[in-house]
Amino acid sequence: MKNSKKILSCSILFGSMLVLAAGCQSPSTSSTTTSTATTTATTTTAKEKRTTDLIGETMPNVTIITADSKEKTSADFKGKKTVYVAWASWCPDCQQELPILNELRKEYQDTIEFVPVNLLVKGETPEKGHAYLKDNQLEFNYYSDKDKNFQKALEIHSIPTMIFVDQDGKIKNVIDDVKDKATIDEALKGL
Repeated sequence: MKNSKKILSCSILFGSMLVLAAGCQSPSTSSTTTSTATTTATTTTAKEKRTTDLIGETMPNVTIITADSKEKTSADFKGKKTVYVAWASWCPDCQQELPILNELRKEYQDTIEFVPVNLLVKGETPEKGHAYLKDNQLEFNYYSDKDKNFQKALEIHSIPTMIFVDQDGKIKNVIDDVKDKATIDEALKGL
C-alpha cells in the first residue's frame, strides 16, 4: 500500500512537471517572458541614476574634508576647471590611474584643479588614504568623503570615477572606469 502511494505521488509530480515544461516551450509564453524580462530590466535601470546622467547639470554643492579636517565645498572650486576623482587606496584600478592623473596634474596645474576625493568605504580611512598618496609620491591635496554626501550626490557606484566640471560649475564629462593617459588627456582638453 505504501509503495502504491509513493508511485502515485511520483506520477502526479512527474506529470505536473511535464505539463509545466511543455508550457514553457510555447513560443507565445517564451516571447512574453522575454518581453517582461526586458521591461523589468529597463525599468530597474531607469530608476538607478548613474554619474553619467549628470552630464550637463550643475555640480551639486557637496562638502568634502581636507587633510587637516577642514570642510571645503564644490562651490569653493567654482570659477576653475576642476576634475573630481572618486578613489580608495585599496582599489587596484585607482592605483593604476592615480599616477597617470598625477602626471597630468603637473601638465595642467595652471589651468585645471584636480580634486581626488577618497571614498571611505570597505574599511578605507582618511589615514590610509592620506598615507597612500604620500607613500606613492602622488602630489595631490587630500580630500575625503566623510559623510558619503559626495558619493550619494554624484551617484557614484564604482571607482575610480572622474567628473570633469567647467569653470561655470557644469559637469561636462564623466569617466567611470580606468582609462589610459591619452584618453584622459583628451577629456581634459575638452574641458
